[in-house]
Amino acid sequence: MYTKINDVLWKDAKFKKLKPFDRMLFIYLLTCPHRNILGLFHCPLYYMVGDLGEKPEVIVESLNKLVENDFIVTDGETETILVKNFLKYNPIGNDNQVKGCVSAVDGLSQTPLFLILLDIVKDLNNKYINKFAEQIKNHRFIKDIERVDKALLKGFESLLKQEEEKEEEKEEEKELSKRVIISDKVSQLLFKAFSTTHNGRTEDWLEMYGEEWVVEALKKTIDAKAKSPNYTEKILKSWLTEGRPEDKKESKYDEMKKAVDEYRRENNIG
Repeated sequence: MYTKINDVLWKDAKFKKLKPFDRMLFIYLLTCPHRNILGLFHCPLYYMVGDLGEKPEVIVESLNKLVENDFIVTDGETETILVKNFLKYNPIGNDNQVKGCVSAVDGLSQTPLFLILLDIVKDLNNKYINKFAEQIKNHRFIKDIERVDKALLKGFESLLKQEEEKEEEKEEEKELSKRVIISDKVSQLLFKAFSTTHNGRTEDWLEMYGEEWVVEALKKTIDAKAKSPNYTEKILKSWLTEGRPEDKKESKYDEMKKAVDEYRRENNIG
């Protein structure tokens, strides 16, 4: 098989930056006996090791460099390589070559590189390449790959949606964990004091003073028949500054005041 190598290759900036072995490997892929008329061919690593007499890890590293620089695409599962500009510089020139291209596809394992090849072919304005594209677009391999790709995409979207839902649940749990739970005991006292089970200050009271203080302050509000949250808050603030009689007797006041003062500092409460 005859293959053209255009001398423009040696002027290509990306090619010039490659290491000597990387360049040699690319020339090898253009001219090796395993290539075909498409530039899409089966080329296992051990073929290259045998032909080039180099260690596998060296060849793999060099292949990766060619992929990074957009010279080739590889499919490790089927050990297939696509030289991306092969058909640009070795265009299909007659009907027999069109048949040869179709036969080359038939002789390969199913690989996603077929789809990349089709994209490349679409950009090449050539009578015979267009004929090949027309014949190959309904090839069973490509249809199978498209079905697999759609299934994988659908599966990926489903997984992505699940991950998003999990993240949303985590955020909701975080928000809930930040909220102060108003116990039934507090709710009942709130209703007795203000004829409602909640007011805008309750959560702040519970977070700042703790349930024990709030319960006692609400009881005093009920006893005084004050009917005003301001009265309850005044009690709580007085206990904070002067100490709750019960806590002083039990020597708990200093500990409670210290905890409340620390909370106020952390939350920049004057």
